[in-house]
Amino acid sequence: MRDEKDPGTVEMQLPRKQGRPPKYGEAMSAAERARDYRRKRKQDAMAYIGQPEKEASIAAAIDSLRYAFAKGEADTALALLADLRMRAHEMKSRCVTKIILDDQSRRRRVCRFVLPGCLRHRYGLEGD
Repeated sequence: MRDEKDPGTVEMQLPRKQGRPPKYGEAMSAAERARDYRRKRKQDAMAYIGQPEKEASIAAAIDSLRYAFAKGEADTALALLADLRMRAHEMKSRCVTKIILDDQSRRRRVCRFVLPGCLRHRYGLEGD
């Protein structure tokens, strides 16, 4: 308890309720947070077309594909599908399997490495 007449008494800080930190200066409800998340996903999906491949996320490409299907834009959908197929192929070809003979146990270990294409060609490693 605090004595109002005693200036030396400091009010105790009660432990705060655990939760997410406030955004935009005030706490958001779960519905507001979900609405904000959906709005950002939609903006990313709409901005995907025209962005360089490395800057756009795969989730944005999939969302753009979903919007193209919903609007009936066949040419856009085919272009997005081709881009996603190319990305999947690149991701698969970056994985390099190397079999290493462990000197101590004389067992073979299979290790997977993800290397950029320039290093893969420099060292003569083949993709899966």
